[in-house]
Amino acid sequence: MRKNTSGIDDVIALERAWVKAHRELDLDTISDILSDQYRQIQADGEVIGKPELLETYRGGKRRWEIAESEDYEIRLFGK
Repeated sequence: MRKNTSGIDDVIALERAWVKAHRELDLDTISDILSDQYRQIQADGEVIGKPELLETYRGGKRRWEIAESEDYEIRLFGK
């Protein structure tokens, strides 16, 4: 019996879109995927939000020659 994997397939599709967007520096896709409430803690303890993170991409501080994602173990809880 096959499990219902539609939610898992959605998560994998989003992950693949995220990885591709990083490889191609597709800031529109990255922005669409990130929540407006996104927060990231930098190495120095500074907390930045989505606008500041996107600016680091625009400023050339981030770049990926290789970005891959292929092994997944996904569990969905609730709705």
